[in-house]
Amino acid sequence: MKAFYLFALLLPAAPASSQVFKDAAVAEVEPFVVCEAPRGEPVAAPGTEEGSIETGGDIPRNTWTTTEVPLVREVTFGVRARSASETFDPVTITWSHPPFENGTSNQSFENRLYPDGDVYSAYRIERDSEMVAGEWVLTASHAGRELYRVSFILGAAEADPEIARQCAGVPRSE
Repeated sequence: MKAFYLFALLLPAAPASSQVFKDAAVAEVEPFVVCEAPRGEPVAAPGTEEGSIETGGDIPRNTWTTTEVPLVREVTFGVRARSASETFDPVTITWSHPPFENGTSNQSFENRLYPDGDVYSAYRIERDSEMVAGEWVLTASHAGRELYRVSFILGAAEADPEIARQCAGVPRSE
């Protein structure tokens, strides 16, 4: 699992609000899908399957604002968010998803949320064992308060052939 934050993306309008919840303290929550987001710096994240996440990165290419995600390797999906006026640190980001072969169905790490810039939290599908169709939910909370929640639906590449086609052409990072 990789988290990316503090890089700018130009994205169109957000999808239907039924997939997105945001607390009044949150100014913006925008889901996105991108083909192979850039690698960042590794940071310890013991609540994840790999035990670490990546932070940072440059502007990714092939970006869409959607919660429908085709199951293709190297696709990255997540949320760009910003608080309305206060800083929340730490923010616990939790990914809940259908179980992997090893039984993992929840992963979490810490991030932050502030009003002065966009913060990104994302997941990159890197291994076949992560290619699990169904609902994946990203929840951000601080001190027991849910700040935002976004529901992604991962499914067959045919569900969104444009994203699948473009992401399939991106060289894989092995």
